[in-house]
Amino acid sequence: MRHAAIACVVLAGILGGCGGSTSPAPGQAGRYGETRTFQAVDRFEITEMPPVAKGMRAWFELPLENEPAQRISDLKIESSLPYQVTQEPGTGNRFLYLEVPPTAPLPVVVTVSFKNTRREISGTNGEVYHEEELRHYVEEDPFVIVNPQIREMAAKAVEGKAALDEKAKALYDVVMGYMEYWVKDKESLKASGKGLTTWALEKKTGNCTEFHALYGSCCKALGIPSRTVFGSMYRKGLDGKNEDQSYHCWLEYWDPQQGWVPIDVAFGDLFEKPGDFARGNAELFGIPNDKDYYFQKIDARRVTFSRGRNVNLVPKQHGDPLPFFVKGYVEADGKEHKGWTRTLTYHEVKG
Repeated sequence: MRHAAIACVVLAGILGGCGGSTSPAPGQAGRYGETRTFQAVDRFEITEMPPVAKGMRAWFELPLENEPAQRISDLKIESSLPYQVTQEPGTGNRFLYLEVPPTAPLPVVVTVSFKNTRREISGTNGEVYHEEELRHYVEEDPFVIVNPQIREMAAKAVEGKAALDEKAKALYDVVMGYMEYWVKDKESLKASGKGLTTWALEKKTGNCTEFHALYGSCCKALGIPSRTVFGSMYRKGLDGKNEDQSYHCWLEYWDPQQGWVPIDVAFGDLFEKPGDFARGNAELFGIPNDKDYYFQKIDARRVTFSRGRNVNLVPKQHGDPLPFFVKGYVEADGKEHKGWTRTLTYHEVKG
């Protein structure tokens, strides 16, 4: 039986202090720039089932509806099997969940269509949080850790800096200088696939998840709440093309005077050096060719699907928490199964 989507809750977050609620200072809440609107179709197809499997379970992404920078409308789900929409307590992350019996005809096809009116964030998204809720966002997890090397890196980066935005920018510059985005040399630079701080420290490279794992670890070492945001880019050069747009992530840190403030140090590194590579990517994505733009700003060519690391799905997957959740996750008889695909097709439209 098809179930309607459950009501959204306001995302909860991080670090402590005096108790009560904390919110951006007057005049600081919800600073936004340009607005873009996209009509999108997220399509998932389970194409294979292990021969002796007793069944499969699948969780697919849904756009966040409690995200201040995006307004989701005209959401429509079509599925060849019954499904339900579930929600992770606290984060607001939603999952399109379905079970696939061994007798189900393949492929199993699920499509999620929606309109996303997205705003550029400039400084803060204006969310309000209780201080006791912020504690979670300075805690380590198995993927974003704090060790002596991180403590030393973070302490050196912010030495002599008093204001929080100065410290945040110092970390931005240090992480950008320490790492090299893997897309600059795909033959020799690789990512872990899990967004590991340890990988970032050792290899000095990785994808967006490694960049923000390292930045997040430095934040934790300094007691600054931070959270990673997962979504996809609406690349200008791929508008209307039916293919897997992959995923992208960025990070938000908490400023008691402003709220959640975004940074995308991976894209900062993408545009660190002027030249054909930077210009080509700026044209492909349709975003600013400016490494400093992505400190405290996020462009409007994005969709947010989830937040957080060390994720338990709803209902819970078998095994340990996932490093993060974006696109989807499928398991057969309790083990991860990769016999499925995802494509995200979109068109920019008039709002």
